[in-house]
Amino acid sequence: MIHLEPYETNQLAKIVMRCGKLLLMSGGDIISTQESMKRVCLSRKGTSKPECVLTPTTMIFSFKTKDQIVTRACEITKVSNDLVRIARIHDFVNHCEAMNMEQMESTLDSIEQETTHPRWIRILASGFCSAGFGLFFGDPIDLPFIFLIGLGA
Repeated sequence: MIHLEPYETNQLAKIVMRCGKLLLMSGGDIISTQESMKRVCLSRKGTSKPECVLTPTTMIFSFKTKDQIVTRACEITKVSNDLVRIARIHDFVNHCEAMNMEQMESTLDSIEQETTHPRWIRILASGFCSAGFGLFFGDPIDLPFIFLIGLGA
């Protein structure tokens, strides 16, 4: 069995927790976040038995190496919906076996630093979507009010 050095173990634990935290903060579901964290952990030889307990606000992750059991916990404080970020993280998880840990960290850095659409675009889009539903359900007279309600929502 391949042996991980203590600094590699800590680096892997940090990467796994970051991946899970980014997924949950971006609106990822709990089951796919657990599976993603386990896949990233098992991408390194010398790790086994990854265990994950997630709630929408808390993450606890543990895995075993030859010499030790590593456990980490963190709190999720900010949650949004960012499907582009979720897709990028899943792409990272699918290709993490071919990366070394420095590449994994730099990929997570680039995903984390990526900006989402500005707030005004999201608000405007919600108004147009609401107006579209009003049109779809046959209420063209109230369309301006529906648009404004959509902006407020």
